[in-house]
Amino acid sequence: MHPGARVYRVRKLCGAGEFATITQALAQWQADKAGLVHHCAAVIEVADSATYHEAPNLTLAPGERLVLRAADTTRPVLRMFDYAGTAQECVAIRCGAGARLTIDGLLVAGGALALEGDPAGAPCQVLLRHCTLVPGWNTEPARAPQWQSRPSLVCTGQGVSLRIDHSIVGALQFGERGDALYIGDSIVDGGHAAALLLADRRQGAAAVSATIVRSTLIGVAQVTHLALAENAIFLGPLLAGWRDSGRVRHCYLAPGSVTPRRERCQPEPGHRGDRHKWQPRFLSLRYGERGYAKLASDCAWEIGCGADDHGEMGAFHDLHRAPLLFERAAAAPRRELIPAPLLSHSDRRECVA
Repeated sequence: MHPGARVYRVRKLCGAGEFATITQALAQWQADKAGLVHHCAAVIEVADSATYHEAPNLTLAPGERLVLRAADTTRPVLRMFDYAGTAQECVAIRCGAGARLTIDGLLVAGGALALEGDPAGAPCQVLLRHCTLVPGWNTEPARAPQWQSRPSLVCTGQGVSLRIDHSIVGALQFGERGDALYIGDSIVDGGHAAALLLADRRQGAAAVSATIVRSTLIGVAQVTHLALAENAIFLGPLLAGWRDSGRVRHCYLAPGSVTPRRERCQPEPGHRGDRHKWQPRFLSLRYGERGYAKLASDCAWEIGCGADDHGEMGAFHDLHRAPLLFERAAAAPRRELIPAPLLSHSDRRECVA
């Protein structure tokens, strides 16, 4: 974090010098900036695992730094006011040129993050780390969400460089012109394999240069430029506009994918066998269940050991479970592997470890 950044602590049962809501902490930072010319960096830390029913607006001037994070061993929830799903409540984030925003360890439900950059200057840097943006918008205690096919993150215009790291998010929507998108060690869930997962506001290709590594994507991903896809699982078609540059390595690609040059991807071109054997098999594709987006032990070894380091493809690559998957698959009698249902609704509660 930027040296000299001031820390604002948020807690439901707040004490002296603390704040009861994130909105209050943001307002205090704005007031402090008015009196201190060089007060351009801040940390807002949520110190409990409570649910905060608010939709704060985050505004960063050019060059400012802000970290909105959960304290160690906590998992706060930012829940929008609109339970009926009609008002389309959102967390509005406006970043000036060269600003940097980090959101770390929060679960956001009931609405979307709306990012807006400054197209006239240097792109702002937005990092989502160890976060959950609940897809489907609505999560109830019984874990039976009212599914709505709305994006969990909307990026309008250009001037935003977005990085999603060790997180769970729903569909992503970009404006007509974007910048860079990085997705690593994450789950991006559109609800089913035919859902529009990554696109622009007109359901066309998202105008971004995308890098997707060690992640599981459930839905159709459309990008103008795919710089790199590696060790990832695409349960819906991956459609890249520019195919003369970029690489796709050690990935599972759904039928109908159109990509740049491929290297050791599954299923291999010209394969004449049953394609169902090479489809990923999951313990569950329903968010909130224990085995959500984890490969089953009887998954085809081409997926379970198909990464470039012989680990498993997808968001749980770094768990290094591949030897166990391979041994079980090799010992079991060969049989038809029925893929997990790809049309199940998804409701998730935990972030990727």
